[in-house]
Amino acid sequence: MNPTPDGPANGAEGSAAFGTTQFGRTECHGIQHALTSYLPPEFLESRSAFGGSRLTYLEGWRAISLANTIFGFNGWSSRIVSTDVDFCDASPDGRYSLGLSCTIRVTLKDGTMHEDIGYGSIDNAKGKAAAFEKAKKEAVTDGLKRALRMFGNSLGNCLYDKKYLRQVARIPSKGNADVTLGQLYRPSENYFYAAHTGPVPTASPPGRPGGGPVPLPPRPCASAPGPGKLATRS
Repeated sequence: MNPTPDGPANGAEGSAAFGTTQFGRTECHGIQHALTSYLPPEFLESRSAFGGSRLTYLEGWRAISLANTIFGFNGWSSRIVSTDVDFCDASPDGRYSLGLSCTIRVTLKDGTMHEDIGYGSIDNAKGKAAAFEKAKKEAVTDGLKRALRMFGNSLGNCLYDKKYLRQVARIPSKGNADVTLGQLYRPSENYFYAAHTGPVPTASPPGRPGGGPVPLPPRPCASAPGPGKLATRS
């Protein structure tokens, strides 16, 4: 990533195409710091592996969430570059065994990219379509995680560090926080949505768990945004 002075690229926000928009200097430094940090234990999962060992891994949804947090929801994209079927065998009783690989490319808004291969397989699926569905989804998720981890530790690269894995196993986990009512997205209760469609509700409907006022995010500006515009902090 090549940082540029803070502010919109090329003099106007939205004037540069994706892949040519440079990160601001402050933004770039923040991303670099995040990518060099290690994952906490509560972000990790483990399962049995070959030979009775344990495999520590990062779930697909977590990797996507971390990428959105680090790069921004519009700061990165992914693409399926290619898909190759290694084998597809049908048994006499109509079951299918399938294995395929796919190459996934992850590109940042400044054009920085990494790609890697993912693999998916299934044995004795009841139908051909079900076999392809499961194997393709598995391969895409695997390839996406492998491509993202090339950007840094916080996107999974630290999981290949055996010393880190030994140490993180001894770190107390803070656990995953419970979802609160304020974190639920209900369009009719969302300020940005309500600014276009009507007033923001201030009381809970009858029977809402917990009762009391609806938890709403703070208003980002003194006045509501006009039609077709998002509110921004002043």
